[in-house]
Amino acid sequence: MTASGRFLIRLRWITALVCLVWLITSAEPASAWGWGRIGAPNNGAATDSLKPTVPTGRLQEVAPPGAVQQLKTALSDHHPQLKLISPVDGTVLQSVEQTLVLEVGDWPLTEDPELGLGAHVALQIDDQPPLRFSEAEDGRLRIQLPALAPGSHRFTAYAATPWGEAVKAPGGSLQWRFDQLQGLAGTQPAPDAPWLAMVSPADLGNGEPLFLDWLIWNAPLQNLREGDARWRLRISINGDSFLVDRQEALWIKGNGSGPGRVQMELLDGVGEPMSPAVNNQL
Repeated sequence: MTASGRFLIRLRWITALVCLVWLITSAEPASAWGWGRIGAPNNGAATDSLKPTVPTGRLQEVAPPGAVQQLKTALSDHHPQLKLISPVDGTVLQSVEQTLVLEVGDWPLTEDPELGLGAHVALQIDDQPPLRFSEAEDGRLRIQLPALAPGSHRFTAYAATPWGEAVKAPGGSLQWRFDQLQGLAGTQPAPDAPWLAMVSPADLGNGEPLFLDWLIWNAPLQNLREGDARWRLRISINGDSFLVDRQEALWIKGNGSGPGRVQMELLDGVGEPMSPAVNNQL
């Protein structure tokens, strides 16, 4: 091959390489997709509006009370494991009287006559206040269920601390569904759909600071990179709101006057309320 031929081949390679580099550097970076909005990328304004915020105005996040921190440290060596034994998930219940059996492992259920409720298991049916249990036999809780209205019902069970906080570690909580007589389509979230369980310890105490806790089922992983908003929880207390992006309990100090109204709304990746209605609770 002549020198001029070799030169032309090198020129073609250089030209192709320059074109490839130009294509790579001029391409727009991939955008994070909004949860539940496939095909619609998050824009800058939506991402900015979904940045987590801290309680402001009349609200202030404070550290947990000292006794809570001490008890939490004492319980940190336990890794509770809950398991539904019977009836199995998805059962159509034909009888009004039903006994629920839960297996409880590595959680020191206690209740003291003077000190009150200790570590326990909480059971929530739909949006009803939690039922609390502190005694098990051979590692199993046997719970007589209250009468259920005909239709579909969702259940949440979780290992709880003495002050009512839900254990978030794997195995510490579970959810399932029963149908009484027959199911009603569209009244409950789909098994793989995200939904909010508002953990309400109001029966364990009141006053300030206000304790807030929640569980979000089927929440996709997020915060793997900056601006990766897949879900947000909007918490409103007497009209003052803030956004959180993690499942961590909060202690909030407010103005201390009047009855407290707490609303939790699960939002999707572009800030829209997430259906069904169970994801908006007051």
